[in-house]
Amino acid sequence: IDMNYNNRSINREESIKLIQSNDLVIIYERHNQLTHLYVKQGIENIYQNKYGAFYHDDIIDKPFGSRIYSRSTAGWIYVLEPTPELWSLALNTRTQIVNEVDASIIITALDIYSGCRVVESGTGSGNMTIALARTVYPNGKIYSYEYNNMRAQIAIEEFDKMHLSDVISVQCRDVCGKYRDSEGGFIGIDAQSIDAVFLDLPEPWLAIEHSRYVLKEGRSICCYSPCIEQVSKTCEKLRELGFYDIRMVEVRQRPYDTRQVTVESANLGHESLTNEIKSIDNNSVDETSVSDNNHQSDSDINPPDKRLKINENNKVDKWKAFKSGHLSGYPMLITKPENTIKGHTAFLTFAVRPSNSIIDKINISNS
Repeated sequence: IDMNYNNRSINREESIKLIQSNDLVIIYERHNQLTHLYVKQGIENIYQNKYGAFYHDDIIDKPFGSRIYSRSTAGWIYVLEPTPELWSLALNTRTQIVNEVDASIIITALDIYSGCRVVESGTGSGNMTIALARTVYPNGKIYSYEYNNMRAQIAIEEFDKMHLSDVISVQCRDVCGKYRDSEGGFIGIDAQSIDAVFLDLPEPWLAIEHSRYVLKEGRSICCYSPCIEQVSKTCEKLRELGFYDIRMVEVRQRPYDTRQVTVESANLGHESLTNEIKSIDNNSVDETSVSDNNHQSDSDINPPDKRLKINENNKVDKWKAFKSGHLSGYPMLITKPENTIKGHTAFLTFAVRPSNSIIDKINISNS
């Protein structure tokens, strides 16, 4: 999915995609500091941060991934092409967002693919909506419902700027039927016409029956809940309505810091070091005889800092070996967990819609 689609034809194999006016770009300042920007033509449009002032005109007509230098300082930034993963790190959050790891688990477990029709309740900041839209693009559709009118309106405007209105439909509606004398449900969705349902709600169990109505047989639902009490009530409602294969997943993200270091080591595999040690043994014999005959000191013949020393245990002196060049360093990649590790985000509860015959039996037993 192209979050900057504006009727320009670009063959990625033959041409480099250039940034144009009104395009959305991700500003990379450092590995844990990203933001976003809509570039506009004109000398008055400037993006400023602690690294300097960056003119939009210097960004336009540059390829995505370019390094842009400040006109006022020696600072620089990278301008990256937006993706759902980068957008999750750069957007201005209005609610808690579904991170990229949870999003990948949800999309995989719900078996969402290009052409699917998906219902999402709880648009929020729109991060998960964009991830779903990329998966169903170009022939699928995301029907997103948001209770808060302000958040719904902002999401509609953002998706319109990204030219995603053909893939994403946003409605302001209380699908749980809890407020405003609403009966709840997903207005405009036919029965058994949806391939997957994703609920990011405080009380998802209130919308599960409406979800069963629009889901196809054998298709799945996912409820995103931060608290285990929510999971307990959700599972109880899922069992009551005949859903099966109910399971809960918690994903813990543990980032690692990787860097390259230089490790000191003796070049034991090289013949030069072996030959040097052998020559020192021979020199030691020669030096003894020379000292006996001419009464000269060992340091007069071979100064200590000019040759490789062997101590009384017949081992190479490490410091002297390194100083003389016989010990060398080689690069090595090392990794360790970061000092700050992301904690709990949410519990993901999955279940599969029962067949119509099972639903009929449940309705009869409850009547």
